[in-house]
Amino acid sequence: MEKLTVRVKYPLLSQDSVVALGEPPCRRSRQASEKLPSATFSDERPNRPSFLILPPEIRLPIYRHLLVTNRTILHAICPSAGELRIVEYVEYGRTVRHYLHPEILETCRLINEEGTPLLYGENTFRRQFSWPRGPYRPTVCRNWRLSDRSLQYISRIWIFRQYNMWHAANGDLRVLNDFPALKVLEVEIDLNDDGASLETWETLVKAVVAKRPTLSSFRCEICLSFSDAPARDWLARCEVNQSLNFDLHKCWVDYYAAWIQENGILPPGRSLQWSFRTEAFGNFRPSCYVYLKIE
Repeated sequence: MEKLTVRVKYPLLSQDSVVALGEPPCRRSRQASEKLPSATFSDERPNRPSFLILPPEIRLPIYRHLLVTNRTILHAICPSAGELRIVEYVEYGRTVRHYLHPEILETCRLINEEGTPLLYGENTFRRQFSWPRGPYRPTVCRNWRLSDRSLQYISRIWIFRQYNMWHAANGDLRVLNDFPALKVLEVEIDLNDDGASLETWETLVKAVVAKRPTLSSFRCEICLSFSDAPARDWLARCEVNQSLNFDLHKCWVDYYAAWIQENGILPPGRSLQWSFRTEAFGNFRPSCYVYLKIE
């Protein structure tokens, strides 16, 4: 049997799932092809899209979106073996991440250098003065050492409870020595806690003004005691009138506004602001809060 050979001059085209023969879109003459320049080869790789191609003024807002939150970072800064470590907690079976993405700092050295000051310098961290322990301690997911470089960037700290550990043996407020770049200090004092008293607040304010009068902002939230005589009298009057008011808050503020003025607490050129809040939960006693801000 004779062998038949078929040569196809035109490419195969597929249209509507039907294979057919078609003419090439363009046919070059030999004369035209001879005029084309010869091909050249290079070992250089084509430019690839890169985050670092963006100018710094665009990269910085992206860093802030990934690394900064307006909420307090619940990862606590705790002491351990003579150094400070950040402890990451698990709440309700989920790791508290605050919608932050610090993994970007591990991509390259330049991104780490540009993003680290934002992560540690523009977020508010809680300072704890002992390692989490006890039956009601939160579950520790992981912890890592706070490097000296990162420590130099921390500028916002929040402290709450552990009142007897706030001050060193010489009376200095520990957070002022721990964080040399501290600019914003936020404090919460609940006068219903064991170990909390008006003396706790007075000692705190005096230590801050004496040691670091240049703080950009000092904010203090005080939950007033609901078991002392003024609070009981205020609550009785509110029950009679069937409405809550700020009379108890104003009495407290009037007293301590005079105390601040007498002791020269307010540094020159700084402003003092007060605000109030009352929370009521069902049949429970209402909680009265006073906010102090020095800026």
